[in-house]
Amino acid sequence: LRTLQSISMIMRYAIATGRRTDLDPTQSLKGLFPPKEPLTHFPAITDPFEMGRLMRAIDHYAGNFISKCALQLSALVMMRQGAFIRAEWAEIDLERAMWVIEVKHMKASTMIKRANREEDKHFIPLSRQAVEVLRTLYPVTGAGRFVFQSQAARGGREAPMSAETVGKALYRMGFKGDMTAHGFRAMA
Repeated sequence: LRTLQSISMIMRYAIATGRRTDLDPTQSLKGLFPPKEPLTHFPAITDPFEMGRLMRAIDHYAGNFISKCALQLSALVMMRQGAFIRAEWAEIDLERAMWVIEVKHMKASTMIKRANREEDKHFIPLSRQAVEVLRTLYPVTGAGRFVFQSQAARGGREAPMSAETVGKALYRMGFKGDMTAHGFRAMA
């Protein structure tokens, strides 16, 4: 459908500038392609009382320590999980309380790709609480590349935690169907 719209725009431009004299051939294709299904939203807790319950559950999470830190930080930085779990210690400046991510590691639709300039970086200021979580996590994963290092990486290779780790932790804490890892963005 998007390709059809783009071709139609080109044809209308060609007609308007005199490069083409006949009608836009894409008009006869209108309605041929079904519309895209509407976007589905990720479950997210937005009620303040339930948010408090979630945050207390995270603070008392008895599972894996790295997963607990990922849950805590998810609630503080509200990033897409894809970029979040691939966080590297080289991107984190604890002294300046700043997380600097190269645009190429972000979702393409959120950032404009540019030549290698300062705009190629996305700056995320870190709250005092976020810096505290990262300082607590550093002795555990700081010797490696990834902030949220996979415990399942084999053969000495480094890998970030699985994209499902935070979601599974939320499930184990009893928030199945109420909250997802991506839901922290909607919660904000």
